[in-house]
Amino acid sequence: MKHEIKVLSLKRRQDRRDHMIANFGKRYSFDFWDALDGKTHKFTPKENQLFKNSEIHLYNCDINSVKAVSISNYNMWKYSSDNNINLVIIEDDVWITSASWFNFDEIFKDNFDIHFLTDIRDFANCFAYMVTPQGAKKLIEHFNEFGFKDILDNDIRYLPKPHFKVRYELTHHFGTLHNSILGSDILLEGHTEHIKS
Repeated sequence: MKHEIKVLSLKRRQDRRDHMIANFGKRYSFDFWDALDGKTHKFTPKENQLFKNSEIHLYNCDINSVKAVSISNYNMWKYSSDNNINLVIIEDDVWITSASWFNFDEIFKDNFDIHFLTDIRDFANCFAYMVTPQGAKKLIEHFNEFGFKDILDNDIRYLPKPHFKVRYELTHHFGTLHNSILGSDILLEGHTEHIKS
């Protein structure tokens, strides 16, 4: 089964796209996935229903931008499931921190739903992960039933492990550039870190 690498990025953030082309693009061929823009997207009743029990309003973030990140990932899961395609999902502020190259085709031969491309287990880390079609289907079913309750980083980190086959790397291969470098489209003005009240 083939795989595709998708970099989630707002179409208007050419600076972030230039960063990914200049850095991540030196190792891997990828396509940009146009993220929903929380500043302009009109959420449908079905999309809003996914956040009916959410606590994202407790963060120092633009609520619609946080919702847009979750729905953008949800749409990529649907693309994976509908088209039977393995996906590598990368956010547009990723920085390669390892000299290792991934052979994604080989990794996808293993049996898993989600494979995080870092060794971070106790911190939000959906900035670089792999998902199989069966994993994407499980994610869709899970969030259709339970909704998004937190920022996606935390929601995906605390998935019920018995139901999901989740794996991590043994070493740290990717990091993210600090918001002070590329700026944030999610945090409220004057903030550089997510804080929950």
